[in-house]
Amino acid sequence: MLRQIFTTLEDANTQLQGAQFNFQRAEAVIEALKKVFIDARSEERFDVLWTSAEASAKFYDLDEPELPRQRRPPARRTGSAAAYFSSTPKEMYRKIYFAAYDGVIVGLSDRFEPSSTTTHLKKVEEFLIGKTGVEYLEEFYQNDFEDYQRLLLHRNIALDAAKSEKKEIKDFQDFLDFLKMDHHMGIRSLASEVVKLVKIVLTMAVTTCTAERSYSGLRRLKSYLRSTMTQKRLNAVALLNTHRDIVKTFELDVLLDNFIAKVHLRMRTFSMSNATNGKSNVKPIDS
Repeated sequence: MLRQIFTTLEDANTQLQGAQFNFQRAEAVIEALKKVFIDARSEERFDVLWTSAEASAKFYDLDEPELPRQRRPPARRTGSAAAYFSSTPKEMYRKIYFAAYDGVIVGLSDRFEPSSTTTHLKKVEEFLIGKTGVEYLEEFYQNDFEDYQRLLLHRNIALDAAKSEKKEIKDFQDFLDFLKMDHHMGIRSLASEVVKLVKIVLTMAVTTCTAERSYSGLRRLKSYLRSTMTQKRLNAVALLNTHRDIVKTFELDVLLDNFIAKVHLRMRTFSMSNATNGKSNVKPIDS
């Protein structure tokens, strides 16, 4: 049972910690996760688990589940009432089963309860997909936009363009994916105000996982052997570590050749690779 719970939570946790993750997807993952646990909290699912446990015990020649030795709980917990003990092993494990799922469901509800931020993001999404007008945004952002009727016009331009391409816009992610397409540069120019709104929304981080990973990387970047690293170099190395997926696309031979070509002393000390045919566009400085 615990393996099923933790495996499901681990899969959801991996999704929630993704770098390319937005609020709508996070909310969908949480709702789906809660539904999975609510469906699992049933007599039928417990009976299946119990039958499987009994069959496994017989197959591996193990002792069947038994009741533990009854111990009287402290009086401060029960008072004058008589202590209750389960009459069968199945009844005892049934209580544990339902208590475990109740704890998970309540924990998810408390941890991801609706907040002012989630309410705001939902209203922005409703505006972008064409369900509401611009009144809420005008009240919330006030002077952030010069003309809210222009913002509404640009929203309609983007939605009309998506409709002409038979692209269905259901949520914020669909709207964002549509604007990010390479051949929609003209639409991004025409609908500049709605692009500005999307950029503002994207600055609201769904999770802090990426920032926390950058701090965790400092232990590896500035170790005891690199204790004299300056702040400028540390910032540069941390930036490379954070965006290592982009760094992997760099051509290291070209970068090394450019680094060597900057100083005459390096050119006399190190040999250049064939990446730049022994030449570089970097003009060396005297050193």
